[in-house]
Amino acid sequence: MFLNRHYARLEQRLSHIEGEIDELSAKPALTKREKSLLEKNLMQLQIEWEHFIRRLILDSATGQFQGINGTVVSGLPNPPKTREQALYTLLSTFRNNNNNREPEWSHSNKAIDAATRLKLSNLTEITNYLGVTPWPLDEMRYLRNYIAHQSKNSAVTVRQHLMSNPAGKISVAEIAFDYTLSGIQRYKSWPAFMKVIAKQIV
Repeated sequence: MFLNRHYARLEQRLSHIEGEIDELSAKPALTKREKSLLEKNLMQLQIEWEHFIRRLILDSATGQFQGINGTVVSGLPNPPKTREQALYTLLSTFRNNNNNREPEWSHSNKAIDAATRLKLSNLTEITNYLGVTPWPLDEMRYLRNYIAHQSKNSAVTVRQHLMSNPAGKISVAEIAFDYTLSGIQRYKSWPAFMKVIAKQIV
């Protein structure tokens, strides 16, 4: 099997989500239902990325997949054979098994740490591409956390990263539809970045 099947799935899902947000961005104003739909789609962007990274790293440990440089394997003494075994093996490397909590796959440093613990043969590619800076997907994660929790801390984080005015109510739509310095709307910049990075590491 080939790791690039994970990229194909990610690309398809991201394009679908982006298309739904395109329809919302074309409207002069959003209804309450449309705002909820926008928030759902923005959260789904991060979920798709998390799923991609999880599959990529765990499957790479099984020795059953081909990457850009051939078969990818784990260098552990007893490498796992399935994704489920790979997860169990990964959790066993944490003190107290990390309370059976999986790594936060959307955090690049934690994903790189997981690949390191599994001693993946494609660790260099994973590290090189997940370690690039700046990392635009941090913005996506901050906004996702605000949507999910609506907490004071999540609001402060959004404001600190210049995605919203320092005063007044935070507008998820304004943040998502705003333009980046490169002239692309923010909600489009995230999946575009994901596709570029994902394609390089499969």
